[in-house]
Amino acid sequence: MAGRGLVWLSASMMVGCLDGPRARQVDGVDPLANPPVIRVDAGASLDAAPPLERDAGPTGPGAPDAAPPLDAAPRPDAVLLRDAAPPPDASVVRPGPFERCGRQLECATLRVPLDHADPEGPHIDYFVRRLRAARQPARGQLWMIQGGPGAPGDAMLDLAWPLRVRLPDLDIYVPDHRGTGGSDWLGCRAASDEAECLADLRDQWGDDLRLFSVTQAARDLAAAIAAFGEPDQSVNVWAVSYGTYLANRYLHLFPDQADAVVLDSACNGDTCPMTTWDRNFDRVGQDYLAGCADDDDCAAHLGPAPVAALMDLYAELAAGRCPDLAGDAHLDAAGVRTLLAQLVRLDLLRPLMAPVIHRLRRCRPDDVQAVANLARLLADGLDRPAEPGGDSDAVYLNIVASEFLDDPVDGDDLWAFAEAALVADYGSPQVWEAAQAFDFPRYPTDPDWRRWADTETPVLLLNGTLDPQTPHFLLDDAVAHFTRPAQHVVFVPGAPHGVIQYATEADRGPPCGFELTVAFLTDPLAPLDTGCAARLPPPSYAVPPDLAAGAFGEPDAWGDGRKAAWPRADVRARRADLLRRVRAAARRLPGPLR
Repeated sequence: MAGRGLVWLSASMMVGCLDGPRARQVDGVDPLANPPVIRVDAGASLDAAPPLERDAGPTGPGAPDAAPPLDAAPRPDAVLLRDAAPPPDASVVRPGPFERCGRQLECATLRVPLDHADPEGPHIDYFVRRLRAARQPARGQLWMIQGGPGAPGDAMLDLAWPLRVRLPDLDIYVPDHRGTGGSDWLGCRAASDEAECLADLRDQWGDDLRLFSVTQAARDLAAAIAAFGEPDQSVNVWAVSYGTYLANRYLHLFPDQADAVVLDSACNGDTCPMTTWDRNFDRVGQDYLAGCADDDDCAAHLGPAPVAALMDLYAELAAGRCPDLAGDAHLDAAGVRTLLAQLVRLDLLRPLMAPVIHRLRRCRPDDVQAVANLARLLADGLDRPAEPGGDSDAVYLNIVASEFLDDPVDGDDLWAFAEAALVADYGSPQVWEAAQAFDFPRYPTDPDWRRWADTETPVLLLNGTLDPQTPHFLLDDAVAHFTRPAQHVVFVPGAPHGVIQYATEADRGPPCGFELTVAFLTDPLAPLDTGCAARLPPPSYAVPPDLAAGAFGEPDAWGDGRKAAWPRADVRARRADLLRRVRAAARRLPGPLR
C-alpha cells in the first residue's frame, strides 16, 4: 500500500507538517545558537544559588541513582502529578534575569525538575524568549504556546510582534516545550538512522523518556509563569493546535493561575486522536469542494456536483486514464489525494483544488505539467528537514503514541480508509505505524485529563469551519462546556488551522481571529463582540492570475487559454513569491496535530 515503507523520523515530519524551514535569525542574532543561559532553579529559595551546570541525568546500570530497568513498570504519571507540589510562588523564586538575543528580544533558561513529582531530583533546561511590553511596567504576561507536539516556540515570534503592537502593556513570553529547541532537545545529532537514534536516547535517558510528557510540560509552564511573573501582573495564555491540548492540561492542574486563556484551533484528547486525521481531512476537503457549485466560474468547469467530479477523476485514473500523470509527474491516485490535502490545509492554496481536478480530468500535456509544477512547489515550500536542536521527532511520537492513538487500532482499516478517501495525506496509518515501531516507554494519563478542564478562568476558544486538523465539528463538547461567565466558543466561517491569521480578500484591517484575540486579552471580562465572524464572506474559489502563475506557470488557473501568456521572467517572479508565501505560512502554522 502507498507509503508503507516510511520510517518514523520522516513520518512525523510529513504528516500535516506546516512549520516549514525555520527562520531563526532575529536581526542577525540566532537565539538558539549559544543562547545566554541564565539558569534559575524553580525550586530554589532566594538564598540559594541557582545551579550552574546541568544536573546529572540518569546514568548506566549500577551507578548511583540509576534509572529503573527499562522493563520496570513506570510510576503512574497521572497519580503522582495530580498530587505534586504546585509551582513555587513568584515571591519565593529568584527571578530569572534575561539577556538580549535579538532586536528587543531577551532569552533565559529556567531550571525545572525532570520529574515534577520529584522536585529534588535531576533538573532540565526550559528555554524562554521574552519580548518586553512597549509600556512599562507591564500590566501582565502573555505566554504563547506553540503546537506540535515536538515543535519549539520560535515560529511564534512572527505573531508576537503584531500582538505586541496591539497589546502594548503585556510582556510576551515564548517558551520551548521540554525536549524541543533550547529546552534539553530530545534528539540525535550524529545517529545514522532511527534505530540508532532510539538506542542512543534510551542509553541517555532510560525510562525517564516517559517524563517528556504533556503533563510534565504543563507543569513546566506553570513553574515558568510563577518564576518570571511580577506581583499584581495578570497571566494570559494563548495557545494554538496541540498547544491548546497542553493548555487544557495546564488548566486541569492549575485552574486558577491564569487570568485569561485563548485556545486557537483547539482539541482535547477526545476530539483529536490521530486515528481520525484522514477522516477529518476528507470531510473538510469535500465540504470546501461542494461550495464550488455555488461559484459560477468554478461550477462551469466542474459542473453542478463538484464532489462527484472528483470521484469520477479517481475512477478514470483507476481505469488508466492520464498515464503521464503517474509517469513524469510521479502522481498516482494516492499522490492526488495527498496534493489535495495539502491544498485544503492552507486558505492561500484552497482555490487551486478545483483547477487541479479540472486539469487532471482533461489531462492535456500542459495540464499534467501545470499540476506537476504545483506539486514541486509544495514539496519545496512545505518540506521541513529535521534540524538538530529544533523540532523533536522523539517528543512528537512519545506524546502521540501515549495520548493520541486510540487503542486498539486496526492499522489495515486506517490504510483502507485513506486509500478510499477523496482527500487524505495518509496521516493516520503512517503515524500509527511509526508509533508501533517507536520503542519508547509509554506513559499513563488520567482519562479525565482528555476532557475539557473545569475552570472559572475566562476562555476564548476559536476554531475555523474549514480546519481539517482540529475540526470544529468535533467541538460540540466544548460548546456545551465553556458556558461560564467570560467563556466563549467562536467558530469563524471559512477559517483554516490557525484562526488568528485567517484573512480574506474582503477583509479590511487585521484578520477577524486576530481582532477577537486582542479584544479578549485587552479585557477578558468585557462582553466580546463576535460580529466580525458573522460578516466574513464565504470562502473564495477565484484564483488570481498571480496565484495561478506561481502555481501552474500560467496566469489562467483553468488552462483555458483565455488570457495572454506572461513573460517567462514574470512567471518565475510569481513562483518565487508564492514559494515565499507558502514557506511563511508553513513556518507560522503548527504542523502535525500541529
